[in-house]
Amino acid sequence: MKAKQLQTHIIAAAFICLAGSAQAAVIITPDLSTVGGFAAQAGDILYVTDDSGLSSALADGAAVPATLPTHDGGAGAYGSSMVRWFNGQQPTEFIFDLGSSFAEVDDLILFNYQEGAIVDRGISSVTASYSDDGITYSGAESLSFAATSGSGNPIVGETISIAQTNIQYVKFTNLVNHGGSLIGLAEVRFTGSSVIPEPASLVLVLVAAGGFLVCRRRK
Repeated sequence: MKAKQLQTHIIAAAFICLAGSAQAAVIITPDLSTVGGFAAQAGDILYVTDDSGLSSALADGAAVPATLPTHDGGAGAYGSSMVRWFNGQQPTEFIFDLGSSFAEVDDLILFNYQEGAIVDRGISSVTASYSDDGITYSGAESLSFAATSGSGNPIVGETISIAQTNIQYVKFTNLVNHGGSLIGLAEVRFTGSSVIPEPASLVLVLVAAGGFLVCRRRK
């Protein structure tokens, strides 16, 4: 094989391995903060990201399960694993910090709010926008969510595709419920992946670079 052909094959192999080094999608547990003040009517905003009420944990960094857990809806004690506030007295912004920049953020998983047969307090829609630095947001879009089934049934998580790249922050504004005087949330997660070259891929890149230099010197 000629030196030039060898060089081409080595470089091609390196790039193929790098292209396949993206990690599989994992659960992202965000930190949630608010802008504009927040006064819960019941529950705590911390419950939105702490697994409380879920039938099994959605742990940060864990593989995305084939079947999502369900949420017990507070099991009759609605302030124990969810949060609600008066409609019209909500913060101007909900900020979800993913902890670091993710090359790909695929989905939002939202467990909506219900109290027994009361489902109109769950979120119907939000305006979502996205940022890598927490300062400049773009890509504003309206996301819609179904009401839960109510009647004391477990809450089923709803997966919404957001398909964002290179972001760390997600902002919710203009939260609208399904018609009640209160509005609430049970649990929120995201799914995504980082593109991190694996050690073997890095070795191939170095080999490709070395092959290139050898070929150059032989000319």
